[in-house]
Amino acid sequence: MTSRAPPYLLTPYLSPAAHPVGSLTLVTNVLSATSNWLVVRYLQSLLPASTSRGTSEDVVPDDSTGENTAVVLVSFLRDFAFWNECAGKLGVDLTRHTREKSFLFIDGLSHLFTPSPSPQAPSPPKPYRILTSANLVDIQRDVSAAVTSLSIAAGPGGAPKNVVLIIDQLDFLLAATEGSVAETQNMIFSLREKTHASILTLAADSALLSSASTTLEKNHAAFSIALAHQADCVVSLRMLDTGVAKGVSGVMLITRGGQDGNCVELEEHEYLYYISADGGTRVFERGQ
Repeated sequence: MTSRAPPYLLTPYLSPAAHPVGSLTLVTNVLSATSNWLVVRYLQSLLPASTSRGTSEDVVPDDSTGENTAVVLVSFLRDFAFWNECAGKLGVDLTRHTREKSFLFIDGLSHLFTPSPSPQAPSPPKPYRILTSANLVDIQRDVSAAVTSLSIAAGPGGAPKNVVLIIDQLDFLLAATEGSVAETQNMIFSLREKTHASILTLAADSALLSSASTTLEKNHAAFSIALAHQADCVVSLRMLDTGVAKGVSGVMLITRGGQDGNCVELEEHEYLYYISADGGTRVFERGQ
């Protein structure tokens, strides 16, 4: 059966304790096995269950429970409505977390190449920010400002929050802008310095990595390989080698990245997973 609760087999990889300071998790996906559901599971595990309950100033923040964790999600292919609906199916209210300054969404889809129209009349403020420039310098500035706004929002005991940065489909930015691989990498380096931990998702379809006959494919392959070497953990999503099977949505392979110093206790595994229409997830090993 699928469940709204985080799959127990993935708990060691989803919880705040699985993302120590300075760590980088790389999630790769293909067209037939997207990473949307996994990003939502990260949100479910990283965001505190409730930030409204009172806490004493003498309480020491427990980083393993997410009480002192905040998340900035930057998405270049999906808008806030999509993520809010998917998270809502799992009982995660992103609007509430935004109000409580434990979550901030940055829309990199709607107006990245077309500036936001000036409203004729005042409109209610949106629970997210919008990128309006495809220039890497501007994107870095806006994301950095978002990270800072959450980190200075005091967590339990008055301590600054540990901000985890999630960037969804970062490869779109490389393909759609004039920034080079080196410039995009430098932007990521700078953003990682300002955050507690980072999670990046990007496409890893064979057409983008194996042929490398065009500039786009060469840049994508170079960027993907570089990130894999810099990552502490690499999570790869793909279809079954034998094709479609009933009750199986795809295969998840969890391996150590090139920089696994922060995740020395990481156990490498291969799992099968099934995503139901209501957002529930079942993760299991072969033969189960």
